[in-house]
Amino acid sequence: MAGGVSGEAFSAGERLSGDVYAIAPSHYRSICRVPFSVSIPASERGTRIDWIDAAKGISILLVVFHHAHLTAASVGHGWHVFARFDALFTPVRMPLFFAVSAVFAAKAVGQSWRKLFTSKLAYFLYLYGLWTTIYWAYYRYLLPEPATGLLGTSGKQLLTMWIVPVSGQWFLWVLAIYFILAKALNNMKHPLTLAAFCALAAVAENLSRDYFAHHSHQKALLYAPFFLGGLWYGRAALSHLPQRPRAAFAIGALAYAAVAIVDEILPHDLPGTRLALSAAGLLLGCSATVLLCRSDTVRRSLSFFGRNTLSIYVAHGLVMTIAASLLSWLALPSHSPLWMTPMLGLLAGPLSLGLRKWSGEAGERWLYGIGGIRDVFRTLRDRTQPSPA
Repeated sequence: MAGGVSGEAFSAGERLSGDVYAIAPSHYRSICRVPFSVSIPASERGTRIDWIDAAKGISILLVVFHHAHLTAASVGHGWHVFARFDALFTPVRMPLFFAVSAVFAAKAVGQSWRKLFTSKLAYFLYLYGLWTTIYWAYYRYLLPEPATGLLGTSGKQLLTMWIVPVSGQWFLWVLAIYFILAKALNNMKHPLTLAAFCALAAVAENLSRDYFAHHSHQKALLYAPFFLGGLWYGRAALSHLPQRPRAAFAIGALAYAAVAIVDEILPHDLPGTRLALSAAGLLLGCSATVLLCRSDTVRRSLSFFGRNTLSIYVAHGLVMTIAASLLSWLALPSHSPLWMTPMLGLLAGPLSLGLRKWSGEAGERWLYGIGGIRDVFRTLRDRTQPSPA
């Protein structure tokens, strides 16, 4: 990633991220930069960074597939097989994203509050505000009938989005919250603290969405244990998981199947089921990544996506929405549900990356980084300072 938070971030990747795109606006995500200063032996450094990049790559690909499926379904060309496949990987997608995003965040969290704001929080909030506004403008002025309650239906959303993030950029919003939370808990790193957040997530998962102003608030509670867990204990995974990935994969698969069966059998939702599925999904995702990285071709491919998550995340929803809007005007054949989702997914990656490349230096400073707005504030500050006598 370039721009704003220069060099320290995802040089072994950018950041990752999930939720609905189509003719109707909804979810979207962007990516977060993560400082890269961990003490990893030089002999292992390249392999482990590739593993983290590849995990980010898997996460962003699952996010793109999720939105491609929702976008295709929103224009009447969804397929139930893709819906089931998407549901199967729901416990992997966002837990994996937040956990790997946090692994190398300790340096930023250990900084002063002022440095944390200038290096991380300002970056997240700027990109969240900018891309949410871009999506809002598109849905409000270029879509003929934006769906009720979604982004673009009211000018007030430009103000309320800071409290109720109705766009897919909610993940940037929640990352800022997680970094604030992690900084506040910096002297309270303890398994009991993490257990308390797990208990809170277990309660939140069974609450009706009527209890929350928006489902992103519920998700913020659900995924907090994965961010904090990745931050506090993620480095241990870097050391131990690559040693026995097959065993970890088997344990994750068995745990996932057991929890899913129990959830299916019980007449009522059992508190903590979704949390347990997500924990098993995280183990599955990480161990599968390590195993897949044994192939150089797969490792390089996944790592490429992992290093370009921001570019894909912030733009892929717009690409899919525009494509779906155009296709909705055509009389598509009856077999279109079989290829609509894959086609949208395949378009999203190259076009999103192309947009970043086409935007050039201006895009790096304004659309994908914070350098441009920082220069504006620096200029304003210099002009308001009294000149020396």
